[in-house]
Amino acid sequence: MYEALNAQGKFLLVEPKIHIGSRQFEKEVDAALAANFKLVERPAVRLSLAALFAK
Repeated sequence: MYEALNAQGKFLLVEPKIHIGSRQFEKEVDAALAANFKLVERPAVRLSLAALFAK
């Protein structure tokens, strides 16, 4: 996914809280960071866990 985005590309990861626990979500965040994404913010998304990444 990292390679598919343009230089100013952003990636919004959103998971419903009822489908995934916070520990598993943090693993997904860690995987995105390991893929060279930069964490921009943790936006509020109703009933969900969310993280916004930039390339």
